[in-house]
Amino acid sequence: MVNRLKGSIRISLLVFLMLIVVGSVNAEEAIYHAEDAKGEGFILNDNHQGYTGDAFIQFTPNVPGGYVEWDVEIATDGLYTLQFRYAHGAFLNRPGEVRVNDEVVEAELAFESTGAWNAWGTSEMVVELAEGVHTIRLTGVGPEGGPNIDVLKVIEGYDEGEQPDAPSYPVVPLEERFNEEPIKRWHEEGLLLTEQSKQLNQPVKKLQFLAAINSLFGYTNEVTFKGVDPVPFSQDWGVGENSWYLYVLQAAHKAGYLEDMNSINVNKPITRAEAAFMIANALQLDEDTETANQFRDLNRQDELVKGAIGAVIASELLEPHTNKTFNPNKPLTFQNLQLIIEKIQEYSQVGDQEVRIIGVDALSPTTIAVTLNGFFEEISPYDIEVAYGAGAWATLNPQLSKLEVTQASIGVNQLGYSVLLYELEHALTNDAKVAAIEHIPDDSYNQDIVDQANNLITWQMEHGGWTKNFPHIYTREWDGVESRSEWVSNGVELGTIDNDATINEIRTVAAAYNMTGDPRFKESVDQGFEFLFKLQYPSGGIRQVYPQRGADESSSVWYSNYVTFNDAAMTNVLELFDEVVNREEPFHTDVVNDEFIQEMESSIELALDYILKAQIEVDGQLTAWGQQHDPVTYEPQHGRSYEHPSITASESIPVIRWLMARPEQTEEVQTAVSSALSYFDQVRIENTRYDNRTYPYFLDHSGSTVWYRFYQIGTDLPIFSGRDGVIKHNLDEIEEERRLGYSWAGTWPQQLLEVAQTTGYYENKVYARVLRDQSKDHLNRSLALDSIVKTTNRIQAD
Repeated sequence: MVNRLKGSIRISLLVFLMLIVVGSVNAEEAIYHAEDAKGEGFILNDNHQGYTGDAFIQFTPNVPGGYVEWDVEIATDGLYTLQFRYAHGAFLNRPGEVRVNDEVVEAELAFESTGAWNAWGTSEMVVELAEGVHTIRLTGVGPEGGPNIDVLKVIEGYDEGEQPDAPSYPVVPLEERFNEEPIKRWHEEGLLLTEQSKQLNQPVKKLQFLAAINSLFGYTNEVTFKGVDPVPFSQDWGVGENSWYLYVLQAAHKAGYLEDMNSINVNKPITRAEAAFMIANALQLDEDTETANQFRDLNRQDELVKGAIGAVIASELLEPHTNKTFNPNKPLTFQNLQLIIEKIQEYSQVGDQEVRIIGVDALSPTTIAVTLNGFFEEISPYDIEVAYGAGAWATLNPQLSKLEVTQASIGVNQLGYSVLLYELEHALTNDAKVAAIEHIPDDSYNQDIVDQANNLITWQMEHGGWTKNFPHIYTREWDGVESRSEWVSNGVELGTIDNDATINEIRTVAAAYNMTGDPRFKESVDQGFEFLFKLQYPSGGIRQVYPQRGADESSSVWYSNYVTFNDAAMTNVLELFDEVVNREEPFHTDVVNDEFIQEMESSIELALDYILKAQIEVDGQLTAWGQQHDPVTYEPQHGRSYEHPSITASESIPVIRWLMARPEQTEEVQTAVSSALSYFDQVRIENTRYDNRTYPYFLDHSGSTVWYRFYQIGTDLPIFSGRDGVIKHNLDEIEEERRLGYSWAGTWPQQLLEVAQTTGYYENKVYARVLRDQSKDHLNRSLALDSIVKTTNRIQAD
């Protein structure tokens, strides 16, 4: 049986496996629509556009176990492609188990996010089927169940597609390229050599020693949250902040074996005393001053250093010079280092290490150097892939796509690490990114959009906003009499951004203006943006409604006047402003003038300031955000009676996502993001699934992770509450109507955490990742299949 994926290709964020891509085939195919399916745990729905039959399949509730199946008739024995057309507007992969006649043929076929519920993609696999009738069953097995399914296509045959294993570019000897720029420069810098220059009696430089220890113990400079957590740097290290080998010192610092060393001159030979001190720290050996006191030339050593030297001597890791002297200030030689490495390998702290990518450097727009923290006598450049983040950030799916390579070379750096050099077919930008694909806006006339816009401008209220939950009414013009808003307060019709209201209407009317040039549409867009500006408080926070809802703070609906993170209200506005500032479709024309652009830029900066100040702090530690916050004090506030001031998992994720996308990642922004991600990493509930339609509501489920929606500030206990407003910590203790009618837990942070731990913000950024683990380094270690590192820009501008 052969399994393949296409379209939303399955790329695990923890382990990147080699996949063979199946293309569509020109062969006989049978289509099985949603309305033809049987099964349990799903309904037929039609509330999202783009499906091809009478309806689409919606798994409900959003829990594992629901399944759909079709009986398919096969005319001849052979290989067939099973292609599922689906939509998935959430973030988390919703894998499906595929069975043929009750036999599992794919345990987890990936259904990655397509970005929206009306954006359709495909996921497919290949199976061998005999002549006759077969039952094809798809079961949602992820914590959120399955995606929406349009059709199943059964296609005769399959396309072998690309074979990533097959060499597709030549491997050129590195020495033949030393006269090329920038290779010549980096050869002189020690990054690109054909071999490491060393003799057994030659002194080892401190940098070389640190690199050897890091490689032996598997120490790297990797941080938990990529592009967010700060990577350490100290002036005491004696190297420049942009040195290509900085990762060596960062890894040593992170491992902790540089502690208590006042300064490091990396290009000086390392002394035997310094080496012993670092080895003792790395192995966490107990101090042994008794052994050290036997050597007269150690009497003047610092007590801490003396104890470390004694421990290393007692462990027979470094031989003394004589039975009375150690020669602490004598340089360590490569012969000494070789013997030390052989002996340290016997220690449990070393363990079964894997070789990882330690550095990826863009040396020019077409030249990428990938450094491994090990030395390979033989290695294939095809073990590593250079790729870029092709996915939209909104989907939280990197969709890493390989960059075409024209040739590769193999070398080593002055530290003894293997380096693979790749020449790209297409040049990167000078900031080492893939140039954004130029999207040609489609402003061709569409009668449906123009008709809808004509209706929308009649429903727009005098303040410029629209209401929510009215799309079914916007199919006609306002009659001039009926209420234009779902919410009326103090005799005034309210506009809102709840459920993307006003935001979606602005986009539609702007598109109609681009098609027609009708000034009525431009005026409507202007009024819509003026409304959004009215929602922003002087502090930068954005409320849910305008004008004021409720008479005063005692009103049960006053929460709408607070700064609103609930349902991503504030971040939806900010993402719209980002689109406008970046002149993305439909705001690429004169539908928005320069004055609005400037006002939006100021609004974004003000909002950023508010978000950073509103982050909830507990005992000096930043956590995340609440559903609503006070516009003046920044404190979290009540929502409805059962929504208490708290740290909220659901509402914080869009805030973090927006912060991670900021073009300028200031220290303050990075600290906010790192703190929030760390918080949700700590409060996760492992091996548990939540389903409010079953009892118990929290079920043991291996591999699943959930988060409570509300965490009590200061205790991190879950908050559950009925309409009486009384806080409970056990879901069983509130009334059934609220137990079953509200999402008290979910998987909201999971996808963002996985992305932050692997790629970080990825749009158009370039990475190197391990594809194969067949090669062995000189210590018989394999490449780590989950190793992926973002490119550092070392391109020198002309």
